Amino acid sequence: MRAATSLLLVICTGCAWQAVRPPASMALANLAAASRQSAPQVNRFTADLDVTSMGPEGRRRGLVTLAVERPSRLAYQLVGPQGGLIEAFATNGVEMQLYHAATGQFLYGPATPASLDRFLGRIPVHFSAQRWVQLFFGEVDFPQTATAHWDASVGRVVLEWGEQALTNRAELEPESLRPMRGQVLSGGHVISDVQIEQRDSTGLPQLLRLEIPDEHLSVVTRLKDITKDPALEDSTFVLSPPPGATTEYLDGP
Repeated sequence: MRAATSLLLVICTGCAWQAVRPPASMALANLAAASRQSAPQVNRFTADLDVTSMGPEGRRRGLVTLAVERPSRLAYQLVGPQGGLIEAFATNGVEMQLYHAATGQFLYGPATPASLDRFLGRIPVHFSAQRWVQLFFGEVDFPQTATAHWDASVGRVVLEWGEQALTNRAELEPESLRPMRGQVLSGGHVISDVQIEQRDSTGLPQLLRLEIPDEHLSVVTRLKDITKDPALEDSTFVLSPPPGATTEYLDGP
């Protein structure tokens, strides 16, 4: 019994030494500088995404080819299990286009957060094109008006800031200060919840989990076959309507 007690004390002592601690400085400028320093040293990348969603329609799976480039250019193509095109999307940060292969509908309009929410259907995360790109790079750009505090219950730095009628909340890993979780809230109610559960050696996310509580929607995205800093043409981030497509302009705030 005494030996067991001594062993328990040793284990507990070791745990105490490994306790998660807040950063030396919680000043916003220092947090921002450290977070930028730990960001992936990559300007653009392409990847294949294995996307699994669970929602009211049940479990769905699709394969996505993705191209992203700082600061706000993004394009993807979603294909089904048999390899057929389901959806194609592109934005250069100013304009965006979306093509639904099943209906032949081609939508285009300004790349505003409100328009992006409409384009992307049931994923109302209220992200700008730049913030979508930052998500795939595993980063978050927080303003000088943000507040920071240490949350001992999760062992992370928590940043909060307002944006129009919404509240943004980001959780940072205490050592690297890389974002681990981001939420958008309205009146304390969570609208969207994104978690980065795994990164590669450069810091790019490899496993992302998105929850939309009001839609009872959960999306898990696994990135693989990542190619860093490839040569990408401007045309990668602009779609043209295929022959026979029905075009519709969607304006937005």
